[in-house]
Amino acid sequence: AQALAPGKPLPGADKAPKVTGLSADGKNVSVQFETGDGKSCIVKADLIYTTNGSDLLREKASCEEWFRVAAAVGDGVATTVAPPGMTHGIFYLRDENGFCVSSKKVPHSHGKGGDMKWSITKDPSGAFEWGPGLQSMIATGRSALESAEKRGLDTAELSKTLAAAEKTASGPAEEKSCATAIRNLRHAICALDVPEAKLSVMNLYATPKWTGGPGADVAPARKKKA
Repeated sequence: AQALAPGKPLPGADKAPKVTGLSADGKNVSVQFETGDGKSCIVKADLIYTTNGSDLLREKASCEEWFRVAAAVGDGVATTVAPPGMTHGIFYLRDENGFCVSSKKVPHSHGKGGDMKWSITKDPSGAFEWGPGLQSMIATGRSALESAEKRGLDTAELSKTLAAAEKTASGPAEEKSCATAIRNLRHAICALDVPEAKLSVMNLYATPKWTGGPGADVAPARKKKA
């Protein structure tokens, strides 16, 4: 094997496609990337997402956690469905030479230039925010409503909460309104004995701010003034 000189790019790095755009259509999210002569093929794509990318949905600012869902790769585009309750999402692509390309540059947590306290809330540019995850939660709510009606369950609270979430989704994607709509709808779904309430993405945490239980509306803690 031939050793590379310090600072010299790895072979094939110049062929790695760049991300050219992001788009969302309801709960569906897509990333566009370069193709053609001189560009390597993207062979794998994942949406890395979080459901607690807000202090309104977590007990501590350092508790942001990220998960992965596979995306379908096409010609110059990769697409997947936002998980219900996703607050933010970032696409990661891997090309045929093993190079990783992302829709957003995220600082590493350790070493020089690292940031152990980094949060998507500091800089959400280049990431999906609120809308797709809320739309996906609404779709899950509609499915849960149908399941509950077939089982003869009381759907009054779910219907009310679903209508409120749909109203929120029709307006600007603001943190407070979207976080509240997602949390309340998750709580209404999980209160019923339906398959949708048992989805793993609906049961990631047991904290009140996330589940919508008692204490959910507690305001985020603020730093004391010096």
